[in-house]
Amino acid sequence: MATTDPHDTHVAPEGGHERSDVDVSRTPWLVIASAVSLAVVMAGMWLMFRVMEGQLASSDRPLPMVTERQAGQDRQPPEPRLLADEPADLARVQRDEEAVLNSYDWVDRSQGTVQVPIDRAMTLLIERGVPTTPEAPSPPPSNPGAGSPARAIATLDGAAAKR
Repeated sequence: MATTDPHDTHVAPEGGHERSDVDVSRTPWLVIASAVSLAVVMAGMWLMFRVMEGQLASSDRPLPMVTERQAGQDRQPPEPRLLADEPADLARVQRDEEAVLNSYDWVDRSQGTVQVPIDRAMTLLIERGVPTTPEAPSPPPSNPGAGSPARAIATLDGAAAKR
């Protein structure tokens, strides 16, 4: 009596493998054809490079990028530019800021306003104190009571009664 289920697809009837799935005798020909194709493409590219190089050498027109660089015209892309050397740019900005913070300079020569180093400014602030500006007196109201809502209603009622 058979112990296998005829509808079970997981069990191979004869056990083993299929013998006719791949023809291995053609594999070396595929490898050889691929190698020959690769060699032909590489030879074609080398030949094309040599022909174009010869055409370029025979022309008397210089390359545009070479002439710009030789003329000293180092073209820059438009702003904002990417940082090519970020640490050097940061060091330059910090050096410039330190120079501004630690130097004397005129802010407004006509009014006598001077920029002083930050350490000196803090020392002067401690010695002299914080400068105070006198408060301006507030102007008196021009029409007292004009802003109150009761006065506005009374004015409207009076104007309506006169009509």
